[in-house]
Amino acid sequence: DGDPSYLKMCMKKYQEYGVQWLYNLYKNNIDGGLLADEMGLGKTIQVIAFILLSKSKNNLIIAPTSLVHNWKNEILKFTDIAENDISLSIENNSFITILSYEYVRSKIEILQEQDFDILIMDESQKIKNHKTQIFNAIIQIKRDFTIIMTGTPIENSLNDLWNMLFTINPSLHELYISKIQPLLLDNENYSKAIELTINMLYPIMLQRKKNEVLNLPNRDTATLFIEFTN
Repeated sequence: DGDPSYLKMCMKKYQEYGVQWLYNLYKNNIDGGLLADEMGLGKTIQVIAFILLSKSKNNLIIAPTSLVHNWKNEILKFTDIAENDISLSIENNSFITILSYEYVRSKIEILQEQDFDILIMDESQKIKNHKTQIFNAIIQIKRDFTIIMTGTPIENSLNDLWNMLFTINPSLHELYISKIQPLLLDNENYSKAIELTINMLYPIMLQRKKNEVLNLPNRDTATLFIEFTN
């Protein structure tokens, strides 16, 4: 029980830990978590394994349009989930529904009427601005547990991170306004804002760097000069 090895692949130890971390949040009735592993460390396969482990019945994955079919292909490749149990629209009530952010925004009135066990948002930089239509649509979706996935939790400012986390628990906005925003108004206190953010939010955030979990060879750089043809 709790062993994701039934996937059609061998997971690395840090990936197994990521699955267990999500599962512990889920089983302890936490609203959700942010999986922020560096790109290339397998966030997708960790979340797929968690879906299987959770035994949830109704799951919604929201991803950029360019990644919707990739999600479907990864699920079919690494699990025994039938293709009929995966839907790319809201017409069918499937085990896993995979939609683009733009599709969700346009169909939010229908999505509001549904209840999901797990909501997953891939490349969650799409919701780093809480004033957008996409953000306002997503917070209206009813679900029990929320997973945010991004390799770049802070692209431009600390606001990016907090805005994404507001979708997990809207009450975090009050915490941000009272504790973090005053520090951000003073450039000299920016580092304090980062430190306080980490101290407050580390239980629902998990991030690993490649050099922390993989034994990578030293990088070799070579410059090649090419002669152009006519």
